[in-house]
Amino acid sequence: MTVVFCLLGLQVLAHGRPTRWNSDYLSHKTTIQINGIFVLLVFLSHFCQYLTVPLPYSDGYYAIRKMLSQLVVTTFLFYSGYGVMYCLERQKERYLEKIPKKICEMIVLFSLAVAMYVVIQHFLGKSYSIS
Repeated sequence: MTVVFCLLGLQVLAHGRPTRWNSDYLSHKTTIQINGIFVLLVFLSHFCQYLTVPLPYSDGYYAIRKMLSQLVVTTFLFYSGYGVMYCLERQKERYLEKIPKKICEMIVLFSLAVAMYVVIQHFLGKSYSIS
């Protein structure tokens, strides 16, 4: 995990620009990139919760993860809210009109994912009750 975290850090450093030269540091494009970094950090945190065997060279990442704690989630939620507010300010009617369509798409995709999971589990010989 430390290796993955270091690769993420190198990627950020390779493509990042200091704010002194980056006048659009609060633009929608930049905040989406920042939110992407925190999405990856949230993903890594959740991935670590499912590991049953400690990975080699993971002590550094676990120390950083413990230090950051809930800061990763709060920053992710802050920039997500910033992006939503940005969209609402720029295109109020169109954004709000798209919400029901997006919810329906999400329900369909989620249902497909659950159906695929159930089918795969059936072929693996596992079955689950409806509840």
